[in-house]
Amino acid sequence: MVGMPAKTLHIPLATVNAGFDADAPDYRAGNPATYAVFAFCYDTLAAPGVTTVGGIAQADYKAMQLRLASKVDASADYRTWSVSLRPGIHSLTGVALTAEDVKWSLRRALELSTMGSWRWRDIGGLPSSEDITVVDQLTVRMSLRSPNPFLSSYLFSSAPLLLDSRTAELNRLGDDWATSWLRSGATAGFGGYQLGAGTSHQLRFAARPSAEDSEIFDGVIAEEVSSRADGLAYLRGAFAAYVPGVRCDEAVRLRADGVPMVMSRGGHTSVEINYNRPPFDDQRVRQALCYATPYQDILDRGLLGLALPWHGPLPSYDAWHSRGRWPYETDPATARDLIKRAGYRDGIEAPMYLPDRPDATRIGEILQEAYAGIGVIITLHRIGELPAGYIPPLYIRLECGHNFNEPVYDLAHDYVPINGLVPGARAKDGIGTWFPRYPGSRAYETAFRGILDASSLADRRRRCLGLQRRLAKSAPSVFLAENLQISAFTEPASRWAMDYSRRAVQAFQFQNCNTGYLPNH
Repeated sequence: MVGMPAKTLHIPLATVNAGFDADAPDYRAGNPATYAVFAFCYDTLAAPGVTTVGGIAQADYKAMQLRLASKVDASADYRTWSVSLRPGIHSLTGVALTAEDVKWSLRRALELSTMGSWRWRDIGGLPSSEDITVVDQLTVRMSLRSPNPFLSSYLFSSAPLLLDSRTAELNRLGDDWATSWLRSGATAGFGGYQLGAGTSHQLRFAARPSAEDSEIFDGVIAEEVSSRADGLAYLRGAFAAYVPGVRCDEAVRLRADGVPMVMSRGGHTSVEINYNRPPFDDQRVRQALCYATPYQDILDRGLLGLALPWHGPLPSYDAWHSRGRWPYETDPATARDLIKRAGYRDGIEAPMYLPDRPDATRIGEILQEAYAGIGVIITLHRIGELPAGYIPPLYIRLECGHNFNEPVYDLAHDYVPINGLVPGARAKDGIGTWFPRYPGSRAYETAFRGILDASSLADRRRRCLGLQRRLAKSAPSVFLAENLQISAFTEPASRWAMDYSRRAVQAFQFQNCNTGYLPNH
């Protein structure tokens, strides 16, 4: 730890080989070092409010906390949004934040047509950079193609990153959007930390004097560890340590040892079904799996009680979540009848692929036993064994952590491949977050276009609720559980780790929810 300040936070990670640009053509979600850079070096215009129920924190996107923004206004029809910025905010290079930075960052994402474009144009409803107006030095106005009452949620998004446009333009290095410069390891954000000189095993962040965390930590060291055990060993030290993305098995052991933890709602677990191939192209077979699933057993034995029931396809805390017409309580008799009516009286055999980890194994074995009772015989395999490009009939998707819970975005994230949805959109294939690759449905995409082009708020909501009912009936997935994002820490880090108003805590607990921060084993 030589050369670092005494007040240092230590975070173990699976890798410190970070990406630095959320809109790079080769950006891939899931890199813990990338998430750390975004959490510490970049800030957001706003963040969700937080409520805590039963010791579990829940993001409240209806009551956004303002961060770099000082005010957010929407027109009565939710087609026009204005964002005012706080004065006196400076980037890591000392340049003052202005409305031009917001417009430049959004324009860059729209032109590059990658992740930020999909979010803001296809789903958020911002047609082009011509629909972004700089009103004055600290105010930007956005005009949407259709009503979106949840655009304030997008102000928490890390795609695109809010960049210091003047510094980025000075480092274009032959391209229009400073992509090469950012990919080389540069940062150009308005966050509380400056990325310093690291090593092959460390990322080092130094707190800026005015940063919200500086009274607690002068610096952060993100260190590469070779195993989950090595990462969890940080919790036995006397120094300030924070371990994000703890699994349920680990949390049970840590709780017994009295290690402090925070838990927040984020993401979900499901059985994904390749509904484009027999036998699962038959809706009755997919419904049979839903009826045969022992949901409470999945929660109790599979996830050790550290998850919540999920009556999909939206998380229960989304504003337009509807449990109406949700039929799938555990009912093996109905499941067996559906299998027979589908013509599979002799049963079905199929492989199921799952991640190589204890909770996935437990869930797989529970499902294997339950499905055998309705004549569906599944064999369990590891996802790592999948041939390239092969979409299996069934696989367990243990984690899907969204960046914000906006109902239309959440539905699109799970049921529409990330490529162009609206006329003129140029998003490219291959920037999605799904593994294995999502099979897709033209019918679902058509329904989404109807939502995105809805002429009124009432019509948008009606279409969104209708698609939820349609998805529930069609059963493209078995909705198993709503996940908890669990992070553990040592006592010297508790003041920081338990404060959900801090940018990095928000990022780890709500923005990038997963257990991939540490190595898989």
